[in-house]
Amino acid sequence: MPAEDLRLLIAGHLHLDGVLRGIPENEAVHSIVRDANMRAFERLVELAMEHPVDAVIITGSLFEGVPSVRAASLFRDGMAALAEEQIATVLASQSSQQINLLADCECLPESVQILSNDHPSLQIETRHAPRNPFHACLMDRVSSRSAQLPQVDLGIVNSGWLEPQHEENSHRNMACRLRVFNGAETFHSAQKPEGLWLAPGSIQALNGSYPGDRSVTICHLSATGEISYTNHSTSSVCYVEVDYPLNPAEEANKLQRGLFDLIEQSIPSAEQRAELYCFQWKMRGPIAALKTWNRAALKSILDRFHFTQETETQICHQLQWTLQLSGQGVSSNQIDVSEDVEEDLLRCLTEVGMTESRQSPTSAISALLNGKTGWDQAAIEELKQQIDWKQVCHRAAELGMTAWLNADTPAA
Repeated sequence: MPAEDLRLLIAGHLHLDGVLRGIPENEAVHSIVRDANMRAFERLVELAMEHPVDAVIITGSLFEGVPSVRAASLFRDGMAALAEEQIATVLASQSSQQINLLADCECLPESVQILSNDHPSLQIETRHAPRNPFHACLMDRVSSRSAQLPQVDLGIVNSGWLEPQHEENSHRNMACRLRVFNGAETFHSAQKPEGLWLAPGSIQALNGSYPGDRSVTICHLSATGEISYTNHSTSSVCYVEVDYPLNPAEEANKLQRGLFDLIEQSIPSAEQRAELYCFQWKMRGPIAALKTWNRAALKSILDRFHFTQETETQICHQLQWTLQLSGQGVSSNQIDVSEDVEEDLLRCLTEVGMTESRQSPTSAISALLNGKTGWDQAAIEELKQQIDWKQVCHRAAELGMTAWLNADTPAA
């Protein structure tokens, strides 16, 4: 008969030896970013102990490559700590090579049970019901006949990509209490009455080019057949993207209050906070606003918000500007090459050149392209090539703004 009541902590790709993308330039937070993946695993073990779970199920890759000594030792210690609490641990990783490497370096405790292609089905004893083990299997590695047996409690699918329109396909008729789909890493996740879709592996979620919130899922399978899910964050580093419209007439105090309010709203209550929040500020506005609130001015304001005393949470900031042409944000997905965009861009650049050099429009553009300004010349050369090839569009706008905003000194 199936296990009557189960509490499972389910996680996916751990990437214990991985390095987070989008590392901030701030050296003070380097160690937090460096150890983020390992700290997330430590938090996973802590959550399993804080909540009376019967088993920890890890369904994805443990490492990105060959495990380092430090990462392998951390994994060994974590598994040993769970064994001391009589919490069953199951690895359903597709990478048998990583598991073999852990075993070779004596970092795979005997208490850890392995679901693999060679052993796609397990009877797992728990501390609360040692005489009534639950049945877990790799549903894409066992036959339909065995997967339909009534004692299957947990079925794991490790193949395929997870998309919003993802279907159970050949596994539709495989009866089990909970199905976990752990496909290749994508941006989609969903929880359904009889299944948990992990995205990507529930612990290595991505937001654009930056890591997003890292979490594990605790599933409660009740004796009545009901399934409930609770997500728990394991993040030590959180990346927050904020889109902020700049107004050239806005006072410094008002701008500061607006930025501070957004920071406060983006950081959760103290007990759920990460160690580091890296804010990715996407500043957008007309040329006048980007000139008034340049990199130095905004950095001086944002640097005041780098630490919260009550929880010792670190905060760092990264800035990105988006020039608005004719009231529209410059986006490669929205704006095509056209004469209107070219004229608007050249008008904006001319206004800057005339303001800073007090020259005529023709002389200002000539000075800009001939390197007689304090602007970044590498970007200017690429901008000049774009104009020569009549390809002035969103890319040229980006280059022009990069050259201007990164200038060390104003134009003469």
